[in-house]
Amino acid sequence: MNIWICDDEKAITNAIASKIKLRYPNAQIKQFQNGLELLNQVGSFDVLFLDIEMPDIKGITVAEKLRARQQLNPIIFVTAFEQYVFQAFDVQAFHYLLKPFDTKKFYEVLHTALENRSSQSIDSPYLVIKSGFDLKKVFYHEIYYIEVFGRKLTVHKENSSYTFIGRLKQYEENLGNSFFRINRSYLVNLDYITSYTKQQIILDNGTILKLSQKKYTQFIQTYMDYIQQKGYIHT
Repeated sequence: MNIWICDDEKAITNAIASKIKLRYPNAQIKQFQNGLELLNQVGSFDVLFLDIEMPDIKGITVAEKLRARQQLNPIIFVTAFEQYVFQAFDVQAFHYLLKPFDTKKFYEVLHTALENRSSQSIDSPYLVIKSGFDLKKVFYHEIYYIEVFGRKLTVHKENSSYTFIGRLKQYEENLGNSFFRINRSYLVNLDYITSYTKQQIILDNGTILKLSQKKYTQFIQTYMDYIQQKGYIHT
């Protein structure tokens, strides 16, 4: 398990790390003394202990940025200030520990947090996309379609999209049988198709994409096989 601790007081991060190691000696622990250092870290956590009052960037802002990157696992705020409790839960905080915290309570919260790690983060495959200076975590099942234009790919979700450099062929080969390339430009998630004709497919968010005539027969066979395997139709 990966447990991250972020607090501008080194004594606090050391104390939390020591408590974790006593109960979970095999845990991989990373300590950060400021929020910017944490945000520049590649990878993801199973549980994050996060201070709120830090000099460079507030813990609430760090949490907002992590949630925007689809970091879904538990964030436990560790702070001396009660007034931030409502803001903490606005960013889906798992818990709010007040300093100095009770050791028994600390272990109860940590144990429950580990049991409630996001099943998406543990089991579901995902892409990590470098978009500008940020890394974006996008689960396969969130992708409606991927579009290619020149050397750039755009991953489209329901209400957002991310553009980066890549080859569509690579994703066609790696994303699995729930995706089908309907023409030279689009790789589509079959789960989001609501209807189709010989000329186009329509996704459940209203997006209309052109279907290649050369791909039509293969698309029909692939789509019918897929929805039958998923149990959507009976034969």
